[in-house]
Amino acid sequence: MLYIKYTQKGINMQKYKYKLMKTTFIFLFFEKHMIIGNIKEVEIKILGISYPLLVRNLKNNGAVKVSSEYLRDWYVDTASKQLKKKSKIARLRSYGGKKFEITIKSKIHSKKYKIRHEQNIEVPSLEAGKLMLHMMWCSCLWYKEKIRVTYQIWKTKFDIDFYDDMPPVLEIEWTKKEIQHWIRKLRLHNHDQVTWWTKRLFKHYGQKVQKMNLPMNQVTMS
Repeated sequence: MLYIKYTQKGINMQKYKYKLMKTTFIFLFFEKHMIIGNIKEVEIKILGISYPLLVRNLKNNGAVKVSSEYLRDWYVDTASKQLKKKSKIARLRSYGGKKFEITIKSKIHSKKYKIRHEQNIEVPSLEAGKLMLHMMWCSCLWYKEKIRVTYQIWKTKFDIDFYDDMPPVLEIEWTKKEIQHWIRKLRLHNHDQVTWWTKRLFKHYGQKVQKMNLPMNQVTMS
C-alpha cells in the first residue's frame, strides 16, 4: 500500500529508497570515521620570494619548521556546478599519503586578503573520500600537486609552496594585523601581495592546471 500511495503521487519509491539509503550511509560514515572542523581562514600570498633568504629571516625571528609535505589535490563540483554558483570550492587532499581530508571553502569578499570559511572533514583513506564525493554526485574537475614547507611563529603560519616550473609562493595565515606585522618584519612589503585562487596563480606564471572532468568513480588516485 505504501508503494502504491507514493507512486500515485508521482514519486518513484525505488529512487526514494535509494536516496534514503544513501543519506543514511553518509551520516553513519561521517559519524564513525570523520572529524569535522569549521574555521575562518585569513591569508595572503606573497610572490617573488627568495626561499633561502626567507627561511633565514624566519629562523632569525624564532620560527619553527612544522612540516614538509607532498600535497595532492583533487578539486570537485557537481555536474550543474552547484558549488561554483555559491562561490565555493571543494577538494580531496592527500597529505603525503598519511592523512586525507575533504575541504569545502566559502569565499568571503575582501580585496586585500584571501578570506575563506573552511570546513574540513578527515577521512580514513583516499578511496573513502572518493566514495563519499561520488555518492554526492561530484566529479573531479582538475588536479594539482605541490611540495609545502611550513614554518610557524606562535599562531602565524608561513606556508611555502613549490610547484613545477614556477617560483616558490609564500602564504601567510593568521589575523590581518599579524599578517601585516610579519610582512613588514620579514621585509616583504615590496613584493606582490595577491589573494588569487590556484588557477589564477597558475595563469600568472603561464601554467595550466591538469583538467580531468571525470566522475569520482573513474578517477585514478595511484
